[in-house]
Amino acid sequence: MKDKNILEEAGLARLRGSKQSNAETENAEGVALGKSWALQIADYDELERVAEIEIDDETVTSDLVHAINPDHMDWEVLEILFDTERPSADMVKGFIEGASTVFNKI
Repeated sequence: MKDKNILEEAGLARLRGSKQSNAETENAEGVALGKSWALQIADYDELERVAEIEIDDETVTSDLVHAINPDHMDWEVLEILFDTERPSADMVKGFIEGASTVFNKI
């Protein structure tokens, strides 16, 4: 029984480490995408709206979609920005961070 608990704890520790590493990787990818979008595609108004987003796990993705097109909640924008319809919250947060970094330099 004791060996089983040790194995379980070791497995859980390994999975937690993998989860953290994955989150960091996705965040870094999002930062790069956000900077690229800001520098190459965004207009000032879009960039300002994205930079004003308060990062919140519950609404971060819908806030980003709304900031890019406030007149119409077009979820297809996620496919354009992230090459996937369901980017992770970490990637979306990174995107906002990257875009905000550019905005703060203006």
